[in-house]
Order: sequence, then C-alpha cells, then structure tokens
Amino acid sequence: MLGESFEQIDLLFDNTAIALAELYVGWFDTGKLDYDREDRTPVWSKVTEFTASQDAIGFLLRCLNDIRNEVPDEDGEREIVELWKDSDSWERWSSHLDMLILRLSEKSEVQ
Repeated sequence: MLGESFEQIDLLFDNTAIALAELYVGWFDTGKLDYDREDRTPVWSKVTEFTASQDAIGFLLRCLNDIRNEVPDEDGEREIVELWKDSDSWERWSSHLDMLILRLSEKSEVQ
C-alpha cells in the first residue's frame, strides 16, 4: 500500500502511512479496529488479528518522522504538512502525529 520506495512519496502515501499507524495504535490499545460506522457493513469488527513486523513498524516510523520533519518529497514539498499548516487544526494534527510516533516507538522497543 505504501509503494516500493521513498521516491513514490506523495500526499496519498503520507495519508496511507498515517492511517496505518492509527490502525496499528488502535489495535494495540483496544485489540480491535474501531472504524465501523452505522451506515456501513461492520467489516472491521470481523478482524481478529492485526500484526506488523519490526521492519514494518520501523518503516512507518521513518515515514511519520519524515512527515513531521517536513522532509521534502520528490516535488520538493510535503503537501500534507502544507495543507494542515493552512488549517485551523494544525496544532491538533501535529500533536496527533507526535502521539503516533511515540506510540509506534514504544511498540518498536517492546518487541
């Protein structure tokens, strides 16, 4: 889902990395994926296992740190950061990203 290399980084790549980190941290905290909504089939509740290798967690951490540190992509900017900086939710989004990095770092140290 994240592509073959860091050269493929773009807005979709960054959103996918953040979403995967959110799913993993949510699973780590609750043992379930809480993405079901009343208007959809409760497919997420049928998931009974969600794991990630150390390499996968390390890769996600590198992606999230690159987003936080605004490491330019091949277009020379980090579109997701630019969009959030222009929003009223920049501080909340930035704190959320920091939390994801911290939680994945903790999980990486445990295994």
